[in-house]
Amino acid sequence: MARIVRLQVSADAACPDPLSYQVSSAYLTLTRRGRPVLPSLTATQPTVDLRAWVAASQPGDHINVFIPYQNLTVVFANGTRRPYLPSTAKPSRPHPLDIRTDAAKGISFNWLLVRQ
Repeated sequence: MARIVRLQVSADAACPDPLSYQVSSAYLTLTRRGRPVLPSLTATQPTVDLRAWVAASQPGDHINVFIPYQNLTVVFANGTRRPYLPSTAKPSRPHPLDIRTDAAKGISFNWLLVRQ
């Protein structure tokens, strides 16, 4: 398992405008069979130290990374910054609970840990 990783969000190569993104915080969770193994880490810097997870990790575990959209800033080529604003579909009726999926709330991916 990598002991230190660097998180970076990049624009798709097909994007016509040169954009970059700045992340204020991301959440990383070591999971086994879909359940957390240890408490989640909150990363506030691009470089994340995972050494505390090395002893607890096993082949087949996943590292789930989640970046809420509100923690994402768009940086334009001229240096201008603005919060990332995903398209929002208004619900047909208000709901007391936020039942949106994680995909609707932010960027997420799973990193599978395997034995070399």
